[in-house]
Amino acid sequence: MYCGRSWGFDLYLNYTLDFLGCIDGCAIWNESPENWQCVGVDFAPGNYGPDGKHSQCYYKWQTGQDYTSFYLVDGAKLESGIQTTTTVESYKEHSP
Repeated sequence: MYCGRSWGFDLYLNYTLDFLGCIDGCAIWNESPENWQCVGVDFAPGNYGPDGKHSQCYYKWQTGQDYTSFYLVDGAKLESGIQTTTTVESYKEHSP
């Protein structure tokens, strides 16, 4: 999990109930050989979709060194080789 980190490189916008649902959605997206691979997500809790319950979940086609610090969004990278069960890398940002 990358707190307050948002990558550009949007692949798809989905709406999920929680952060883990967002990550799982990215992994499930990859099961279709017709889709570009989802390598990570940005989850924006509280940025609700039309139903007022599900929050924005952006699938990413690239995650890397370039990111934007944004306190309303949390990110995660999908570990390679994982299909439907996901884990997130632990991350702690150290401030000077």
